[in-house]
Amino acid sequence: MNGAARGPQVIIAGIGPGSTRSLLTLAAIEAIERAALVVYPGVMIGEEIRALVRGRLLYGRGFTDGSIRAEVSAVVAAGGLVAWLEPGDPSLYSGEPGEFGSVSENIAWLRAEGISCAVVPGVSSLNALTARLGLEHAGPADGCPLIVYAPGRDSPEVARTRLAALCSLGAPMALFLAVERLADVVAIATPAFGPGGRIVLGYRVLWPDERIIDSTLGEVLHLTDGSDLQRHCLILLGPWRG
Repeated sequence: MNGAARGPQVIIAGIGPGSTRSLLTLAAIEAIERAALVVYPGVMIGEEIRALVRGRLLYGRGFTDGSIRAEVSAVVAAGGLVAWLEPGDPSLYSGEPGEFGSVSENIAWLRAEGISCAVVPGVSSLNALTARLGLEHAGPADGCPLIVYAPGRDSPEVARTRLAALCSLGAPMALFLAVERLADVVAIATPAFGPGGRIVLGYRVLWPDERIIDSTLGEVLHLTDGSDLQRHCLILLGPWRG
């Protein structure tokens, strides 16, 4: 019997904001409960989700792509199922530059190793934040789709050029891996959207210490001065519908 007939040996599942099981899909819950090994290369995984694990759980930042893949290979070789968890929705945003590979990179590695896999979608922090604010993933005008960009994946110079080009389109934007460069984001976005242009910072959305700053490009730096928003923060820019 081949791997396809047995079903996937690795299930890559999104766990949403990671704070609660209530936003997990039933497929993600089933994968976590069935897995001999559950891997989450991060820290934003709440106790409710960890409590679902019946096998072995590896989570935190004490791993590399190589060490995770070695663990996955060993469990699969022994006939076990692996639940490889990702924050939010794996197809929207995954991996961290310099730390962990993206979903597409991990899938390429699994396929090269002959390991069958499947991807289970999740609720992104983008979905959670816009739901809280009552926003649609579109601009006020027709034909103005959402732009998603992670400036932290590029060098500062490349990121500035790309962000300026994207802002010039006048579309609603969601920026991951960008809060560390907030001053640059404000400086680049202000000519496109004006100092009164809206900017929203969503820090650790749906966690107990969640913080949402709904402000303008002209004021946001004053509101965040001294704030510890160095990670786990999503930025919304531009003319959102809602």
